[in-house]
Amino acid sequence: MTFAIWFVLLEVAIIAQGVCAWKTKFFTRNQGKKYGTASEKFLPFVEHGGMYGDFIIVSPMIAWIIVSFATLWHLEAIILVGIGVTLVGLIPVLLWAKESVKEPAVWNKGGKVSLAGWIHLVYMSVATTVFVLFYFFTPIELISSLAAKNISVLLIVHVLLGFGQTEYVTQKRIRLRAGLTVFVLWILILAGWFRLVTA
Repeated sequence: MTFAIWFVLLEVAIIAQGVCAWKTKFFTRNQGKKYGTASEKFLPFVEHGGMYGDFIIVSPMIAWIIVSFATLWHLEAIILVGIGVTLVGLIPVLLWAKESVKEPAVWNKGGKVSLAGWIHLVYMSVATTVFVLFYFFTPIELISSLAAKNISVLLIVHVLLGFGQTEYVTQKRIRLRAGLTVFVLWILILAGWFRLVTA
């Protein structure tokens, strides 16, 4: 498929999350307050930095990487990495869902993962799988140092956008969990970047 098709498919997944957030009254702050669907301190979909990062940064990068390098990846690697990434991604998703009894959010409420949450898990799994394959399963000689640098820097910024708004989280353990997630993701990004530029 072409870059445009991949890009549109990825953007549709983000828009679908927004539609779900609207239906569950988590799209805007006023909506959450009006219908009493959220706690006093909550992060609505329209204010979540991670969504803008997905829309502006991640989707075009993923589409470009797929079109440029996907033919170089073995099917076995794609399947194994995809399964591994999804299973690992399920852990924080389910942990956050558990906390949503006290702090409902766009992707989880009442102790359960919402439809928007499941869509986000699929998007996140696809994106992370592609990045892992790019960093660790693509021949180094085919990736320019500039591409490696730009993708890595943008990913670091995106992670901060997605997890940096902890002022909306009242429970200390959730803030610590978000901080740990940022740290782990940054380590993985830097490890991949290091592999590409030092070989």
